[in-house]
Amino acid sequence: MVGNVTDQAALSRRRLVGDVLVQVGGRLVSLALGIAVTVLVIRTLGDSGFGEWSTVLAITQLVTWTADFGLSRVAVARAATHPEQEPEWMGALVALRMILAVPASIACAAIVLVVATTAEMRLAGLLLAGTVAISGLGAVSAIFEVRVRNDVTTGLLLANNILWAAFVAVFTVRDAGVVTLAAGMLAVSLVTSLAGAWLGFRGARVTIRGSVPRWRELAGAAVSTGIAGGLTTVYVRVDQLMVFQFAGARQAGLYAAVYRFLDQGQLIPGSVTATMVPVIARTLGSVPERARDLVQRTSEYLAIVSLPALAFTLVASEPLVRLLFGAEFESAAAALPILMGAFVFVSLGYLTGNLLVVLHLQRRMIGVAAAGLVVNVALNVVLIPPYGFLAAAWVTLATEVVVFAIASRLVLRGLGHRPSVSRVLRSCAAAAGMAGIVLAARSAGAPIAALLAVAAVSYPALLFALRGLSVGELRGLLRKEVPA
Repeated sequence: MVGNVTDQAALSRRRLVGDVLVQVGGRLVSLALGIAVTVLVIRTLGDSGFGEWSTVLAITQLVTWTADFGLSRVAVARAATHPEQEPEWMGALVALRMILAVPASIACAAIVLVVATTAEMRLAGLLLAGTVAISGLGAVSAIFEVRVRNDVTTGLLLANNILWAAFVAVFTVRDAGVVTLAAGMLAVSLVTSLAGAWLGFRGARVTIRGSVPRWRELAGAAVSTGIAGGLTTVYVRVDQLMVFQFAGARQAGLYAAVYRFLDQGQLIPGSVTATMVPVIARTLGSVPERARDLVQRTSEYLAIVSLPALAFTLVASEPLVRLLFGAEFESAAAALPILMGAFVFVSLGYLTGNLLVVLHLQRRMIGVAAAGLVVNVALNVVLIPPYGFLAAAWVTLATEVVVFAIASRLVLRGLGHRPSVSRVLRSCAAAAGMAGIVLAARSAGAPIAALLAVAAVSYPALLFALRGLSVGELRGLLRKEVPA
């Protein structure tokens, strides 16, 4: 009986890891496309133009949370826990998301009009506010996360990035401005949102009229998550606005360029947690020992994939930034390893943040996010005026450390879990060894392509040698088997 419950809760080991691998593969392609798009846009707009573009984009991302307000996270958790109620939870999600999208887009437009300093910046911001208005269309695609079919959502993301990359390629040839960019992003968002809605309604039964009794329950459960998510979004995005206001468009452009690495890198932990969290939620009530094991392994894998980014940029950020963005952005390289330090904690934070919802600790999330917001805003106000964008990077790292420390303590207490750190420490040693090898290669005059190749070879080798990952475990993952 327990075996049957475990199989039903965790789906199958082959299905589970297959979902992660499909996501990681698709999102790695999306990551590469995202970096390529960033390079093209930066080289076309220059530091000041890119600063303006990144600022209106940050405003859009800052307000977008109000169009969801934690609804998706709660609906997915509830539908995963109670599969028989899936149509009602998905119907309630779609209805409430569509209702919230309208005032959210109006708020976005209002903020743009206040912050923007040029007519082009204002028009671009107003067009981007349209992406908020249509964001509710694709809410039904959350059904694929509930069913651990994230290959579908990954496909939608990849299609979005391919269309966006194609548009940007044409845009750079014609040397257009931020208004054209914003119009293209709006068009691409509309296409992919409609595709997500079509696939969602086609692949699942979504009861909108019959979901009305769930509206209040979903909205009530999402309030704490929404407030916490809003506070989190503010402290994540407000630094871009503060750099723009306190240090000017050029420094905002420098900061935004290297911050894109942190933004794009989150595709990887997002893939892992999108698959694992619904499974953990299903398993926790029936086989808690299995759930705790999944949490342990997920956190270890998140550390394994995030640590090499920090290690590489500690010794090779300058040639990497110069290659991608040009000499004009070389001074931004100093902020990159700091942001990659934050990336490690952001990656682990994807897991702890979602587990707070699974453990019904949404109200505690408000305190966690509020602490992050206070730390972030207070330090940025004091440090950005004298030290510029580099201070914003350090503040980002400090904020993520504080948030992770508080959230992880709550999660571990809620799970009754005492984690093992031995594998994480071995992964740290492997990353440090890789950094030493890359530094030696750079000192010998190796170009950036060679440095990347050295890192790609040395880190896995050291990881295996130090038993951060075993060959048998890797073979199991490649065969789509989760180790017992």
